[in-house]
Amino acid sequence: MRAMVFAVLVVLLMAGRARGVTIADGDHHFSFDTPQGWSELPQSVLNRVNQLTGQDYIRGAHQGSGLLPSCAVKPLPMSQADPSSDLDGIRSGMASVAHQHGWILGDVTFDSRRNAIVMLVQIPSAKGMLQCIGYLFFGKNEEIALYCYSTQQDFQNLRPDFEQIADSFKFDDGYAAPGFLTPTMKMWLGAGGVLVVGVFLARGIARRENRARQAERFESF
Repeated sequence: MRAMVFAVLVVLLMAGRARGVTIADGDHHFSFDTPQGWSELPQSVLNRVNQLTGQDYIRGAHQGSGLLPSCAVKPLPMSQADPSSDLDGIRSGMASVAHQHGWILGDVTFDSRRNAIVMLVQIPSAKGMLQCIGYLFFGKNEEIALYCYSTQQDFQNLRPDFEQIADSFKFDDGYAAPGFLTPTMKMWLGAGGVLVVGVFLARGIARRENRARQAERFESF
């Protein structure tokens, strides 16, 4: 019993930050969770984000009631590039798009844990320079781009929130790209991985307790 309690405590102590709301899109078969204190963007605010960034987002979230910080999602057609082996080609394409819009493209990397391209972009706007971190997730039928925005001066403080949102992103079962992680696999590698650690620790404690009981029985004979 003590071993099981210990395993539960390990999971609780190592679990992530508190969640806010879950935002799901049934048409495009994805969902993500927001941090505590965030809420879904009303359509009127989402329209303002689209005007500010020149994008066409379909879902979004923000902290508090203002326009920034916020995150927003848009679907994209499937590309033929392999993100794990053709990163230079993907980076070149993104650089071309950034140049057309007057953006400043920073680092572009492939995150194998999330199965996503991660990019940093600076975007001139009427509110000054915005800092954006973007995540491109690969589904079976389309790609989903998640962009998180803040002012430059607030970006580092808000980045943990942005990372939490990206960590929670998942496609519905059957809609992830072949060879990429399903929501169930992400659970095991994420919070489930913590549970596995707890279970192994609990098993170790249980084995020691069992050996101690056996020793006590032997001594009683």
